[in-house]
Amino acid sequence: MNSIFFYASEVDNSLKIQLRGERVGGIIERNPWVFDVLGGRSVKASVEGTGRGSLLITEIENEILAAQFVPSGELLERVPLVLSVAIPRPQTIKKLVQLAGTVGLKELRFIKTDLGEKSYWKSKQLRPETVEQEIIKALEQSWDSEPLKWSIWESLSSVVGSEGVDCTWCADTDGGDLLHEEVSGIKGGGKTNFGEKGVMQVLIGPEAGWSLREREYLVAKNIKRIGLGLRILRVETAASLIVGSLLERLERN
Repeated sequence: MNSIFFYASEVDNSLKIQLRGERVGGIIERNPWVFDVLGGRSVKASVEGTGRGSLLITEIENEILAAQFVPSGELLERVPLVLSVAIPRPQTIKKLVQLAGTVGLKELRFIKTDLGEKSYWKSKQLRPETVEQEIIKALEQSWDSEPLKWSIWESLSSVVGSEGVDCTWCADTDGGDLLHEEVSGIKGGGKTNFGEKGVMQVLIGPEAGWSLREREYLVAKNIKRIGLGLRILRVETAASLIVGSLLERLERN
């Protein structure tokens, strides 16, 4: 990993850190190089709600970590994108959390859909403690300080009809407007590209596709269909392609 992440509750008012127990073991497991920084050398770190900076570690063992955090950067701005995906295979859940957490998406939503594999809904990968660990890994990889917001939704309609987003695109294997053409129409620097809230939602369906009922609902709601080419892509590949294309455009000045 590139840095160490700490929750706000783990840092006192003077930005000192005193940790014990299992949490320290997790930090060491993800960041075995921390033993090389004792003796005055600082490392990258971030604190929830505070920002990025450096960390001076004065003591570290399997059960104890003592350090001083020195802030040097503001909170990173969240990307104005919500990624909403039909609950996929367990191994894909982990990849999506890593993607959304590393690039700093506003939110990741998992949807229960008509044709989605219901056994996936009970996956251990969707347990809060499991997702939390993947989010921490993403934060430490990207040197970020704001944990990813994520949730599980009961239906497509509940996601599309939710508050907080201005527009929604839906990846569609049956065609639609080509991704690169639609992305090229977005102005650079994108805070106000999508409306008053400035937030776009991207939908990706299950392996079996959207049901007829869900498709009719998407049409009724005038959701824009986005084609990704002639090939059928894996969920994580489609998500990376869409998010990457939008990020490149939104971050242009």
